[in-house]
Amino acid sequence: MSKAPQFGQDMYRFLNERLHLPWAYSVALVRAAKTVARPVEHARRRSQAARLLREPSDFKNKISASKGIWVFDPDELPGAKAAASACAKLFDERFSQESSTPPDGTNRKKHLRALIPADELAQNDALLQFALSRPLLEAATSYFGSAPVLSAISLFLTTKNSSQISSQLFHLDGEDVTQLKLFVNVWDTGEQQGPFTTLTAARTSELLGQLDRKKRLNRGDMSFDDDFVLSDTSDAQIVRFTGKAGSGGFVDTSRCLHYGSRGNVKERLVLMIKYTPFNSARESATSFRSSDWVPAGKYDDLQRLALRV
Repeated sequence: MSKAPQFGQDMYRFLNERLHLPWAYSVALVRAAKTVARPVEHARRRSQAARLLREPSDFKNKISASKGIWVFDPDELPGAKAAASACAKLFDERFSQESSTPPDGTNRKKHLRALIPADELAQNDALLQFALSRPLLEAATSYFGSAPVLSAISLFLTTKNSSQISSQLFHLDGEDVTQLKLFVNVWDTGEQQGPFTTLTAARTSELLGQLDRKKRLNRGDMSFDDDFVLSDTSDAQIVRFTGKAGSGGFVDTSRCLHYGSRGNVKERLVLMIKYTPFNSARESATSFRSSDWVPAGKYDDLQRLALRV
């Protein structure tokens, strides 16, 4: 699979790091440049979203703008249990033997290891079919108001740890102003497995309203300490993605303060699938547009837009 084009990343670095423009301005300029550069694609994606909103669907509007979250049980999202089983099988086949120790991962985090290269996962038919399934694409399309791009598929192992660093802190993902990540628990997940933990977008906005939000985020400061986040936040306002294998949730990680993999007493295995707007400011590291492994005629327009083929 080919590497993703880095137009957005390169432009963002030039604006933010070379010209020292604030984060918000840099992101907005990159998004605008991508939209202007691809007017036909922009129109196609908006048209797909408008068509979807006119059709009956059980999955459009599942992710409300105010919450930015949709939590589901294993039987609530079609294909989730099968995807979890496929990931468990991959893990067992590759790492179940004593001689096959899970690698450190490709993402440089000791507490959260990306086990299998994204290119390989993307060409796993069971996982790709799940990532391109209508329920997921319809949920993402209605949320963005535009047909999304499938940006990443990852299988993460959270190791036992007592640390509280990096993504284990409450934070926002700063690649763009909006993005959706789907987390599916591959194994049964409870508090001892360090589950993904998040606040709603509305609660996040309330908290950031207590700060000089624009100034702080424009510095690229996306992490927040527990004292600030939890001092006036009730447990009922905190959402944890716990449950049986196949359970999980969708979350806008650019709008919802979140953390994961904190204080694991037991290991956690989770599938992550990422969707972004086509004009997302900073691209993911891999691309799904290589057409040699995408069978002609196999996918509908919405799915091919997600693959960018």
